[in-house]
Amino acid sequence: MNANKLMWKGKLCCSLAICFCLTACWDLVEVNELAIVNFIGMDIEPEKEGSTFYYHIVNPAGIAAQKVSGINAPVYTFRVSSKHSMEIPSKLLDSIPKRPFFDHSEAMVITERAARKGILDQLNFMEKQQDRQSTINLLVTDSPLSNFMKTYTTLERMPGNNVRKIIQNQSVESGEASYRSRVKDIIENLETSVLTVLPIISISTPQGSPSTKRYENINANEGSFYLKGGAIFKKGIMIGKLTSSEMPLYNLLNGQIMMLHQSVAIDDGEVELWLKDIAVRKQLAKSSGHPVLTIQIKAKVHIEGNTQEDRLTEDNLNAIKAQLAKQVKEKANRLYERGKAKDWDLLAIEELNAHKRGNLWKKEKADKALWKETKLAVSVHFVIQTFGNTIDPYKTR
Repeated sequence: MNANKLMWKGKLCCSLAICFCLTACWDLVEVNELAIVNFIGMDIEPEKEGSTFYYHIVNPAGIAAQKVSGINAPVYTFRVSSKHSMEIPSKLLDSIPKRPFFDHSEAMVITERAARKGILDQLNFMEKQQDRQSTINLLVTDSPLSNFMKTYTTLERMPGNNVRKIIQNQSVESGEASYRSRVKDIIENLETSVLTVLPIISISTPQGSPSTKRYENINANEGSFYLKGGAIFKKGIMIGKLTSSEMPLYNLLNGQIMMLHQSVAIDDGEVELWLKDIAVRKQLAKSSGHPVLTIQIKAKVHIEGNTQEDRLTEDNLNAIKAQLAKQVKEKANRLYERGKAKDWDLLAIEELNAHKRGNLWKKEKADKALWKETKLAVSVHFVIQTFGNTIDPYKTR
């Protein structure tokens, strides 16, 4: 018994001795030693043949509740230039006294001139990093990047969060932006003919809002960000633009939309409609030897506003659905024809051709330009639903 106790005590002492020899985590880094990067901007310098990066570093004191007089900056902007992208991280350390932490980045914005030159090198560099963030939003700006990255935003005080929320909300509410506007979405299409459309965001005033004094001004429109259409990318190079009014139709035809607002004219008034629960199905086939792309659209339609004099009878509802269907088809065909004129395969027909099998599609697979000969056929099925306190609009006698 004494021998067992002695052996047990010996084991306990050895275990404690080993524990005392252990050290703490060697790679532990305190939060206050990190420079948390929230937003990244990139531009090219043609005269220097290099790139310029802007980094928003979070200032914890600026986003915490203000307990002292004055307003602290929520982020600080650091600018780094280099001929080689690989030097950027190390050159950033020349300017900041903390270790850069990219894992919480919300978005990255690039200038239009950089986008038109191509961002393949930057994407390849990002993919090689251990802390790469492929799910952050990627966007384009036609505003001067120096002013864009020196703009303080209201409500959402960190600009990176601000642009992410704008894209997120518009992808759900209007379709002017798509949820497929992340770094991973453009990377997935790099080796295919499929186009990627990224949001274009501008600042409302050329000089931006570089001072925290803007928080003392009620006019929130001055220097704010706003959506301005979409930038079309093919294989990592920007090749064109879509307007804000074209973005919802593009996202609708490609099944990248959750809601769509449309206004249709009916006789003596207008009806505001809201499409939701949208389902889109594409099918490429041949009819009489000619390729035809059929896009079937199904949606529930809610009436938001109605200025008609007529009552909402069954005939009137059928007229609204017919006018809505006609309008959607006409807009879809106009967008398709504009794309063909600009050599933009907005509906990914070339990629659909590439996946076809058999001699029937041999010619289209051999000649990549034959996608323009495809006819577009849009079919719609709308079910109108109404809600509110009244079915018919109020009228005065």
